[in-house]
Amino acid sequence: METDLHYNIDKICRACLEEKQNMYSLFEEDCGNIFNSCTSLPVDSSNMPLQICHKCKTNMSIAYNFKQTCLKSQQILEQYFEQCKLDEFKNLSKSSEEFIDDPEYVEEIKLVSCVSKKKRGKHIQINQSFKCSMCPESFDLECDLKTHLISHPDDEDDPLCTICNKSFSDVRVLRRHVRIHLKNKPFKCEVCKRTYSESGSLTRHLRKHRGEKRHLCVVCGKGFYEANVLAVHMRIHTGEKPIECEICNRKFSDPNGLRSHLKSHTGEKRYKCDICSKSFAHSFVLTKHLRIHTGERPYLCSICGKSFTQSQYVSIHMRQHTGELPFVCKVCDKGFSQNNQLEMHMRIHTGDKPYMCAACGKGFARSGDLSIHMRSHTGEKPYICAMCPKRYSTSSHLTVHMRSHSGEKSHVCTICGRGFAEAQSLKAHVRIHTGEKPYQCHICGQCFAQSGGLGAHKKIHEKQK
Repeated sequence: METDLHYNIDKICRACLEEKQNMYSLFEEDCGNIFNSCTSLPVDSSNMPLQICHKCKTNMSIAYNFKQTCLKSQQILEQYFEQCKLDEFKNLSKSSEEFIDDPEYVEEIKLVSCVSKKKRGKHIQINQSFKCSMCPESFDLECDLKTHLISHPDDEDDPLCTICNKSFSDVRVLRRHVRIHLKNKPFKCEVCKRTYSESGSLTRHLRKHRGEKRHLCVVCGKGFYEANVLAVHMRIHTGEKPIECEICNRKFSDPNGLRSHLKSHTGEKRYKCDICSKSFAHSFVLTKHLRIHTGERPYLCSICGKSFTQSQYVSIHMRQHTGELPFVCKVCDKGFSQNNQLEMHMRIHTGDKPYMCAACGKGFARSGDLSIHMRSHTGEKPYICAMCPKRYSTSSHLTVHMRSHSGEKSHVCTICGRGFAEAQSLKAHVRIHTGEKPYQCHICGQCFAQSGGLGAHKKIHEKQK
């Protein structure tokens, strides 16, 4: 065999290795499944050609149909010999194909089955093939043929699966999709006994048992079992969100996100917490919520041992150790460890403040900032000091206050060494050394180092009035 040949892998036929005009993708419709059935070779082998020429496709279809004819004939014969065991059929000279197509033989088998029924109380079931009138496919079950006919819609510009109401942009994608609804699933996983309607689906499924993740993300290196899952994952890095909610126009990177979101419009919340009675739209959200009550943090950082309630929080936390910043601003090239951080950062460039206060109209870039601001109107102070009656509107203010009890003074002046509990107090103190007086009276022009000093001074002018 010659080894010094050079092939253009993207243009040659997988079977004959020739470059031709009319080429068909091995991922198109049933092409890959037929190729796998005829050759027992995987379609998506690494670095192999992914197309086949018209001549080879025709030959492959002929070989596939011949194989299917032989298999069906074999099944009929096995059933026949097992139940009838008639000597005259041992010398059967007709070919398998003649046996299936010859109506006299079919009638003879039916006659034998009736005689057998009287003798044994059993009836031989003759395998019947249900053929599609619009394409070469055939099915063992009539219900599967009816399901398959969905893939031949009257309106090919708007392909829709009438079983699950899922719509598609291309009728070829619909034809692949409807196979998941087929009743006859002859391809069985010997590990977990799960069955599939296509050999290719079983091949992809087996990768999960082998831990084989051949589709790798070029950005973060994460591996996936299937190429389409990798394609959806890439949207995390690109920020692409092509799927839009028709009700509120919110966009999502994958269909699961949209399906989850739609429950927020219906108000459906079937999953209720037995402890606090809070309800959730999804069972997995309830599971995560329960960890608030139990204190369970089952996911640990392998470097520092910090624990988390959810696995994705570990992945995000790990970026602190690795320094990875996969989400990059296209305007200023600043990197972020999380996509939501990038989204909030982009509002600096756009000036977008979508969260408006209903009381005073002030806008905020983040919903959390609006929630904190609302407490200035309501007077709510949910953060209570455990050592004294003082209350605060934010957790950060409570944290600073707690230092007055602990005596902690983590903010130290680099000039005189004096310590302060708050960064703001240190900043004000440093002005003693620098002589800076940023607060000026607009009436007399006198300057002050502290805002409190300016406030006291203004009262002098008020008394003079």
